Amino acid sequence: MGFAHNQHKINSHLLTYMCKASKMYKKKKAIGHLEMITSFLIFGGFLFFLLFYLNPLKHQSISNVILDAVKAGIDDNATLYMVKVPLTVSATGSCFQVPIDEVFSNTDPKKFLVQTNIGDTVPFTITEPSGKHYMNIENKNGIEIYYVYSSAEDLSSPFPPLPACSPPGKYSFTNPLVYTPYSEAKLNYLQQKYKIDYNGLKDQFKIPRAYDFVVNITDISTKQAIVEMKVSKPANIEIRATEIPVEVWTNNNIVNAIMNIQAW
Repeated sequence: MGFAHNQHKINSHLLTYMCKASKMYKKKKAIGHLEMITSFLIFGGFLFFLLFYLNPLKHQSISNVILDAVKAGIDDNATLYMVKVPLTVSATGSCFQVPIDEVFSNTDPKKFLVQTNIGDTVPFTITEPSGKHYMNIENKNGIEIYYVYSSAEDLSSPFPPLPACSPPGKYSFTNPLVYTPYSEAKLNYLQQKYKIDYNGLKDQFKIPRAYDFVVNITDISTKQAIVEMKVSKPANIEIRATEIPVEVWTNNNIVNAIMNIQAW
């Protein structure tokens, strides 16, 4: 009788211990699950931070990258680097002569253009008596300020020879101004390539062939198109666009224009 009673107590204690152990195991298991979930949330939050705060594509979609690539491609292939030097003179006669070696290193007449301060193109020639270079400029009566443009690229065609020119009463070249407008001739070349070799132009601009773009450059004052590069646009697709004020060298003059670029 005593043995049976003791055995019953032992079984009862054993059952109680097993119940407690089971509860402790479940509690630890739950804690383990909670720690795993917490770790996953922390890791997920870290990835979210990397992707949406440190990743520049959060703020710049692939279409924006294409817009930048088109702008860079046009900059690299259509920019005209030129210098504009104001020339103030007091001259009489049909033409006057000024030395240019101390102002310009280039003496090829095709690389120059001379204009009055009101934008009229002026005939000129370059001569080389006694090993020095002189610019002979047609005198526009009443005009005292001329602008001499110079570039590494052709700006004009040679003019017929001028009669014998004499030095002006006084003259002075002032500080040069550097311009980097787009060349209409270069833009026209890109426009032609866009029409006949669109994928080749994409490769030149480092744009993936799966993406498309259009470019329109319009003269602000006349509202006339200077350049139009167009392809058909698919329906129901997001198109990114930007408008940039630019300068274009056209018809021997710099005009203000707006460049519209669209990409998708």
